[in-house]
Amino acid sequence: MNPTSSTLPIPLRRYLDNLELSLVLAMAVALPWDLFQRVPPFEVTVTKAAGAVLVLVVAARMLIERRRRAPRTGIEAPILLLLGVIGLASLASEDRAASFTQLTVYASYFLIYCAVAAVVSSAGRARLVSAAFVASSAGVGALALACRLGLATPTLVDTTRITGRWTTQDAWFDLTSRMAPASSDFNQGALPLLAAFCLALFLFVAGKKERAWPGLLAGLLALAGIIIALSRSSMLLALGLGAAFVLLEWRHGARRAAAGFAVSAAVAVAVLIALMGPTGVLQRITKLAGERDRSFESRIAAFEAGVALLPDYWITGTGPGASDAVIAKSAYGPRVAGITIHSVPFKLLLETGVAGLAALLWLYWRALRLHLRGLKNDCERLRTHSAAFLALGVTVFLITLVQPFMALALFPFLLGVAAGPLSARGPSAEPDAPGQIWRIVPAAFVAGVVIGNAADFYRTVERVRPFAETLVTAALAEQSGDWAAAQSAYAAAGDILKNDGQVPLHEMRYYGPAAEVLDVAYAYQRMGVRYRRLNPLAALCYGQGRLEAAQGYAPLAVVRLNAAAEFEPRFAQAHFTAAEILWDLGAYGKALDHYAKARSLETVRENAEFRQFVAPMDAFIAETKTSSDTGDRLRRAQFLRRRARWPEAVEEYAGVVEREPDCPEALFNLGVQSKLQRKEEQARDFFTRALSASPRHYETVRELAAPQPADSGL
Repeated sequence: MNPTSSTLPIPLRRYLDNLELSLVLAMAVALPWDLFQRVPPFEVTVTKAAGAVLVLVVAARMLIERRRRAPRTGIEAPILLLLGVIGLASLASEDRAASFTQLTVYASYFLIYCAVAAVVSSAGRARLVSAAFVASSAGVGALALACRLGLATPTLVDTTRITGRWTTQDAWFDLTSRMAPASSDFNQGALPLLAAFCLALFLFVAGKKERAWPGLLAGLLALAGIIIALSRSSMLLALGLGAAFVLLEWRHGARRAAAGFAVSAAVAVAVLIALMGPTGVLQRITKLAGERDRSFESRIAAFEAGVALLPDYWITGTGPGASDAVIAKSAYGPRVAGITIHSVPFKLLLETGVAGLAALLWLYWRALRLHLRGLKNDCERLRTHSAAFLALGVTVFLITLVQPFMALALFPFLLGVAAGPLSARGPSAEPDAPGQIWRIVPAAFVAGVVIGNAADFYRTVERVRPFAETLVTAALAEQSGDWAAAQSAYAAAGDILKNDGQVPLHEMRYYGPAAEVLDVAYAYQRMGVRYRRLNPLAALCYGQGRLEAAQGYAPLAVVRLNAAAEFEPRFAQAHFTAAEILWDLGAYGKALDHYAKARSLETVRENAEFRQFVAPMDAFIAETKTSSDTGDRLRRAQFLRRRARWPEAVEEYAGVVEREPDCPEALFNLGVQSKLQRKEEQARDFFTRALSASPRHYETVRELAAPQPADSGL
């Protein structure tokens, strides 16, 4: 805040100044840590909590001091226009819930921007906040390096090529793997590191003839985190930033510093690539132009879908946050496979129309002009500040061209730090420097939250690891026919899941990331599970149900599968598998109920693999709609039944009997329909005719020998 305009008593003003700056520092330190900055038990991030308190404090202070508006930076107009366009697009959105949620987020980010810009009112404060952000990002880079050396466990890991085998911790180092030490997304986790790398070079190293080593070290650690994440866009931009820094330093006569940075960066990069495997790194990078991976192909498909839909939405837009739902419903949906459009300007154009894109470009233009004017300022600190954040602005613009970063708290925060010192507030004194305690407390608080969460994550990893190992053992034993070993392994997995005075495994805060990084998905794949991120209790029950069915204990298998569906209510495959078993048991009504339940759940995102499993059935049904071949019609009827379209299946069976009165399968299923309708005599007639046509037809023999109600079952 401007100290010369305050009407508050000096002690209170200083206290509020320190409190506001401490909140901004807390946000700066917390932002790079993503998964580890959540405050238990509320699970709210430090960034959100500190940002909300900051907005309230700044607003209350404005009211007390009777100031009608916050200091103007010159970029509020395009931001407000962008918010207005987003609001209008939300009114006609294809997904109103998603749009209004995103509108709320954007509005809160505008308030955060205003509050940060009001507090970071000088180049000195911006430098202090930037130093906290860069140092914290360097910590993330150091943790990434520890993960790469096997001294810590990343929160996300992926190999650069598909091996078809279990990706254990040993395999991470046998193969070229990308790692994120504190994030759930590689590119999003690398973004703060890229921003920190830029600020370290242009704010803390550029022009320094001495004491530049802390900034250089922090920049190199941030660069290490980017390379270990193998984020191609961030790596290319970091390379460009490094080259631009060397050229500028060389041009300004600091040739020794330029050469020193170039050599140290080259050595650091070479060592990292040697650790990670040069061949794998090269393959990852060349997929931009050569052989592409599935993710890249899905991104291209998303762009093609956006281009195809643009003529319908270039004026009104789909609504903020609604483009993914619109694309999923289009013909491009299967190819896109849930991948969003990887370009902020293009996605904004599709979601808000041309007005939204124009507002965004206006925002960039006003920010560019603001910092270009800052380069001509008489104050050296402001010139350095403008140069550093101008480089950062160009970097953010370029990376958002190829990434889907639509709503990140990092952007309004950095924008506030960048614009605050350049705001049109008139001549004012430099705000008082905060006391040492006000700098230490926010950093210490965030460090405590991060360390506690990291420890919680590592404890979860230690519990998930044996669970994954026993599931893989059980699945492999089941596939080899060693029922006893499979039963023993599943029992061991159940023991791990028991409470025993601890929090149940699936309720642990970091079970999801731990299961992801330890490749529990591979165990599920070997078990035949087609559900993403399945509850471990449901997975165990499903595996035991499959094992019971394989051993011939069908009723017990149904009990297990029903339990799996209770633990994971959206688990379509559990209902489908139970339906198959119940049909074989003769519990036709129950089976049809489970088929219908599976079909109703298959649109849930986590059931994507299950949809792929049933897609060939739907395709065959459509392809044979006009076929008169008996084999095709019988198979079509079977698929119709399994796809919960039993009335259509009955019509198909009736049509077959009209042409071939002695077809046992068609007669049997017509008997099932009669039984479901409580027409016992008619059902017995169909079964008798089926048995006459095929004396060894097992299901018919069972129905005639021991009839039971059609809706019986477990």
